[in-house]
Amino acid sequence: MRNFAIVLLGLMCPFSLWAGCAPEKMVKVVFRDGTPGVDAESVAAKPKTLYRYQGRYARLEEPEDPVRKTRRLLIANEPDLWNIDLVSKTGQHHVDKEKPSQFRSPVFGTPGATEFLKGFEFGCELEFMKAKSVTPETATIEGKTLDTYRVSEGDQTIYLAVDTQLQKPVIAALEHGDKQVNVVKYVAYDTVSNPNLELFKAPTEVTVKEEKP
Repeated sequence: MRNFAIVLLGLMCPFSLWAGCAPEKMVKVVFRDGTPGVDAESVAAKPKTLYRYQGRYARLEEPEDPVRKTRRLLIANEPDLWNIDLVSKTGQHHVDKEKPSQFRSPVFGTPGATEFLKGFEFGCELEFMKAKSVTPETATIEGKTLDTYRVSEGDQTIYLAVDTQLQKPVIAALEHGDKQVNVVKYVAYDTVSNPNLELFKAPTEVTVKEEKP
């Protein structure tokens, strides 16, 4: 992913008001990189699908890359993690050594990200803002009435716009000072009451190698 990543690590984000994201219902998020300057036809800008459930389960489905001839599938069933290529039908299995092992999925989880950014996770975006006691403002964007939130730490500002009626994320952005450096656009955002836990198992047709100690 360009400039933001799903992090398959047991990251604990120490916030006084925010102890991390563990959705009680499974969340299915379809999102894409909408950062200015990203080619809309590129692989980086194509939608990706993320499933999250509790603090243990996650599944990230990426689009096929015609240049690299790969299609990544990342699965977390903590402490087990799989990194799979659906084109070659091969993958690698890892075991999360962190204790407690818990999946984290920061929206702006670039390498070296601050704890502030690590705490803003897919599946709990609005909860993060509410935990920070942010009061929303109302805006109309692309014909939709949205509640908008901003929270800052140092020169970093996280912006979130949610559908006023549905209370679902529409746009998230990261700003450094007065410069917008990352934009995530949400294509779909749904919760599932009865999750299928088979989503969080490695496909049987894939040859998986164990990570070397």
